[in-house]
Amino acid sequence: MSRRSSRWRILSRVATRPRPWILRYLLHLLPAVLLAVPIAGSMLGLFRYPLMAEAMRTRSLGDLLEITRVSDGEGFNTGLAALGWVAAFGLALLAWIPIQVAGLWLEGGILHTYAVDHRPDGRAFRSACGRTFGPFLVLAAGQSLAVGAIVGIAAVLEIVLDARIPGVRPAVAISAAALLVLGELARVVMVVSDDLNVLRALRDTIRLVGSRLGDLALVIGASFGLHALLFSAQRAVGQAIPIPWWALSFFVLQGNQFLGTGVRLARQAGMVGLVRGEGSDG
Repeated sequence: MSRRSSRWRILSRVATRPRPWILRYLLHLLPAVLLAVPIAGSMLGLFRYPLMAEAMRTRSLGDLLEITRVSDGEGFNTGLAALGWVAAFGLALLAWIPIQVAGLWLEGGILHTYAVDHRPDGRAFRSACGRTFGPFLVLAAGQSLAVGAIVGIAAVLEIVLDARIPGVRPAVAISAAALLVLGELARVVMVVSDDLNVLRALRDTIRLVGSRLGDLALVIGASFGLHALLFSAQRAVGQAIPIPWWALSFFVLQGNQFLGTGVRLARQAGMVGLVRGEGSDG
């Protein structure tokens, strides 16, 4: 089988095996809907003010901030808006960790779905999720500690020297991104090799990066490029949609989120192909 057809065979599983796509999208959609309720509820009273309509029409942040300071004496508590935002922020913090943990649990089943030649049923999917969750959690914890250490060291250096060191912050960002990519690739290695030893997975991942750096850069670069394209398209369309057409804006945003989820899964499927050797010339 040729190199190109092998890659497409793996990538096609993103569309032909839709369970991971649907579950990943729902994992992002449901918390967003829950967070939208307190925000929307707190802002309903603000629409009684003419300045609010003008702020929404012109997308003026200054007018929007001004409207939160006014009161027409009819009993509307402008502090309710602030309370709604605080509640949403608190919910976001509370939801972030469970969402990340749920994503790690799902990832084992997702990668298994793309790694095997037959379409797994629901029981096999759940089994893969549960079997890989522990090692994935250990790897994620180590990853977080490493990123935290890099950021902490850079912060201490700037505090001790009482100055911003040129090039340190970009280096920290690049290092953190590299660790995230290595962690994602290591999880793929565990699933494809059916070996859940974290240290061996990291060793094999480093070897893979050394031998397939060009192919890996192509997969990651294409993924980031598509994400940037989707973001630009969503922003342009969002600016063109009138503010009162909020329902259309919601569907456009969710369509962008759905496609972005597919791009992420395609990146993971591409990594599965690299680890399996499907992208090799041989």
